[in-house]
Amino acid sequence: MTRTRSAVLALGVTLAACSSGDRPARSPAQASSTRPPAAAAPPQVAPGSAPDTVFRITEPTPGVLWHEGEVHVIRWSGRRSGQVAIGAVMGGKDRGHLTFGVPATQDSFAWKVPRGFITGFGIARSDAVRIRVEDAADPSVGVESAPFSIAGSR
Repeated sequence: MTRTRSAVLALGVTLAACSSGDRPARSPAQASSTRPPAAAAPPQVAPGSAPDTVFRITEPTPGVLWHEGEVHVIRWSGRRSGQVAIGAVMGGKDRGHLTFGVPATQDSFAWKVPRGFITGFGIARSDAVRIRVEDAADPSVGVESAPFSIAGSR
């Protein structure tokens, strides 16, 4: 297997583990398969693990409107140990990580929405943005916010 193909397959597995309801892009090997793609697995809690392994995002709230160029606070609860990584999803597409290695006990992260985060795609607003908070050591343990909106600068 080529290095590029290995990376694509590994990425597909990672996306499936982090997704909550969206189907990840299929690799070339999966695209030629006649089997339907497997549904994305929900975040898992290891048997016997402490109750602090589950996250809940409290901000952004569903339907709230943020603007590019402004600072907004992402808040979560439920995790009292380790570190988290925070990412963004827009319209079912992973927009990447916003930060890594935030202490889980911090319970919040101030994010300045970059100019062009939405408008760079030629649109004025997206109502399908979600924030993802996941265990930095195990991305399969995490949660995504409900959809909210980001628009261009005011």
